[in-house]
Amino acid sequence: MEEVEELKADAIPVFFTGDFNEPSHLDWTTETATNNLHFGKVVEWPVSKVIMQSGLLDAYRVKFSNPANFPGITWTTVETENEVYDRIDMVYHSTSDAYEIEDVRLVGGPDDTAGIIAPDYESDHYAVMATYKLLK
Repeated sequence: MEEVEELKADAIPVFFTGDFNEPSHLDWTTETATNNLHFGKVVEWPVSKVIMQSGLLDAYRVKFSNPANFPGITWTTVETENEVYDRIDMVYHSTSDAYEIEDVRLVGGPDDTAGIIAPDYESDHYAVMATYKLLK
């Protein structure tokens, strides 16, 4: 996060992406808990909290602000009886007047329910693809 802060201090746009292996505090909310999601729990997941406190935005939650209606599950593409399904793959970005978020979609294989289907996709995670529009 120190490197992120240095880049932001130099007005360099930051895109921070990956498989964080931890859900987001933006998903485990009172609203989702009362809608029978996430075992009825509200959790302040520390990784997403630290990233957001640095001023980065969660691209998926910018586009789909309601986690009860749009959970954005990326783990897992493999359905099993005792699996916990969650959003652990993220795209974060810094605020900038040079670009704006245009679209966010999940990417998966032919048998998946993702917004973008890749014929030879062989991951147990859905990928997250964010599209940005350059303004300058």
